[in-house]
Amino acid sequence: MKINTTIRAFALSATLATLAAMNLSSPAMAYQCKNSFKQGEGIAKILFKSKSAAKKAWSATAKNAYGLEWSVWNIASNDSVNCDWTGNNFYCIAKAKPCQYVVP
Repeated sequence: MKINTTIRAFALSATLATLAAMNLSSPAMAYQCKNSFKQGEGIAKILFKSKSAAKKAWSATAKNAYGLEWSVWNIASNDSVNCDWTGNNFYCIAKAKPCQYVVP
């Protein structure tokens, strides 16, 4: 009986310590996003290069409009990349609402 109580107490304290460490090591991140979409275009013979060029063009457009902190594709909201084959190249349009990190 006493061993089970000791094991349970150890397991509970280990769980609480893990939760406390997770809370301290990862601060809450929040985003603030614009209401309007920005877009960028990319053209290349290889699909992933066309997509990459479109995202890079989107970042440049967002940066020019709102500043560097708004130009990160990976945190943009409502993001999409649509591509078509034009016969010689892939033509892609990256579209998203720019967002920025907000530190609480």
